[in-house]
Amino acid sequence: MVETIVLVMLLVSVLAVLVAVPRLDGDARELVTVMAADFASGDLPTVCAKTGLPATVGVAIGRGPLPLIPSRILRAPARVLPLSAEQHERVLAWKQVNRLTSVVFPLALFASMLAGAFGGDTPAAWESGLSDALALVAAASFAVAIVTNLGAQRLLADPRPGDRAGTVALRGVHPDFARAVHAAPSSLS
Repeated sequence: MVETIVLVMLLVSVLAVLVAVPRLDGDARELVTVMAADFASGDLPTVCAKTGLPATVGVAIGRGPLPLIPSRILRAPARVLPLSAEQHERVLAWKQVNRLTSVVFPLALFASMLAGAFGGDTPAAWESGLSDALALVAAASFAVAIVTNLGAQRLLADPRPGDRAGTVALRGVHPDFARAVHAAPSSLS
């Protein structure tokens, strides 16, 4: 029974990744190329890259070579993306939930294995129920951690190496941000 519930939770998280997370972009579907030096220094237009509203916050972003490993762990270079205060709050909320579930998952998994291993000294109903409940908590927190990690990344522009040396392509930006980049003197695209 527990295996079925765990499988259903993982399938629901896959559906969320395929259906709900892509909708976080809203109108931000443009691709724009900027100079890597401008992106690193934050010398971009003061328009939110995701909402098109006036940007009030410069957020350092970056991605390590593996999607689930934050860039700060691998010392990947951070880049600065202009965001509105509202968008910044959304990103922080998603990251907060991601951090919480990333801590709960290994703890619940370890506790579930521990409850199953030392269940011989406890009544069978307690051992089975506790171990199963902790396994469900671990599966749910794992699924939520994956969805919130991908969701937080979707709330930011996706930087990729540009076609030319010294450039960065930002995918998933708002049309107003793309127009502001095109109008900037050092713009490439």
